[in-house]
Amino acid sequence: MIPKCYKHTELGILPSDWQVVRLGDILEYEQPTKYLVSSTKYDNSYTTPVLTAGKTFILGYTDEMEGIYTNLPIILFDDFTTASQYVDFPFKVKSSACKILKLKKKEFSLRVVFEIMQRLDFVADDHKRYWISEYQNQEIFLPNAKEQERIAEILSTWDTQIRNLQSLITEKQNLKKGLAQTLLSAKTRFKGFSEEWQVVRLGEIAEIKTGNSNREASSESGGAYTFFDRSQDVRTSDRYLFDCEAIIIGGEGSDFIPKYFEGKFDLHQRSYAITKAKLNMKYLYYFIMQYRSFFLKMAVGSTVKSLRMNCFTEFPILIPPLTEQERIAEILSEADKQITLLEQKLQSLKEQKRGLMQKLLNGKVRVK
Repeated sequence: MIPKCYKHTELGILPSDWQVVRLGDILEYEQPTKYLVSSTKYDNSYTTPVLTAGKTFILGYTDEMEGIYTNLPIILFDDFTTASQYVDFPFKVKSSACKILKLKKKEFSLRVVFEIMQRLDFVADDHKRYWISEYQNQEIFLPNAKEQERIAEILSTWDTQIRNLQSLITEKQNLKKGLAQTLLSAKTRFKGFSEEWQVVRLGEIAEIKTGNSNREASSESGGAYTFFDRSQDVRTSDRYLFDCEAIIIGGEGSDFIPKYFEGKFDLHQRSYAITKAKLNMKYLYYFIMQYRSFFLKMAVGSTVKSLRMNCFTEFPILIPPLTEQERIAEILSEADKQITLLEQKLQSLKEQKRGLMQKLLNGKVRVK
């Protein structure tokens, strides 16, 4: 039975004052040719962001003054993947595969249309352009104009909270980056420490292990242990080869970002575990993180970069006295904890917003 003030449509039961529309009837597109960036020499000191419609969103910042898009807001749409981003600030774009979507009629809220697009069940599984051929024919349901306006206001409030938190996270990350640069290079010393730092090779003070299917691994009934694959993705395993404090680095990839881990784990034979180091392991983790460009330079291969054992044995390390190592590790660990807590709060905010939007955009919760 259809509730009062609701109606049956091809998209389900909706409030009677809502309408079903085709995206192509309410949105027009513009090719981004005039707004393409000429140079990819980005710098954070520049002012104009260069955008993609994918998850990365902001690729960098350019100093180019011509061809900046300013007729805002718009939806930036990737014609091949159908990924999209809502944009309300001036920008340039990197790829001609994007389309710039704008409202044909001012009676609709572009912000609400964008949120509804994020909920479309559309699979882009072929390498082709989708907007004209298929995507513009997708039908959506839209609240009445007044309700769209209220939903947009609610969205704006949530987005402001999320942006403020993202800015705070970036500020904390930059602060930690500055601390790491000074603390791990001996540019800043704690009061009471004057002893010179030693320079050693990692192979001299630590064991570097790889996973190996020929070695017998331990297992415990019903256990689920961490497994690191060769690209460093975390999976689960029913066995473990190591039970210790370790720094894990995938042997193949493009960034080689280390992970600190403590406990029972196994790893792919093309991954590496640094163990039993004769220094504070957290200090070593932060040092490797700071100077991992060494691994990027040492990696071999044209298509897929990979690391060899000598990349680790030859890695040079600055070693302060143990108590100074512990102090540095403590400060950087605390910075990481603060960032993690903020990131968890950000994720919670996004989930709350997602849940609220789900209710507002299917007519289950009405706003006046």
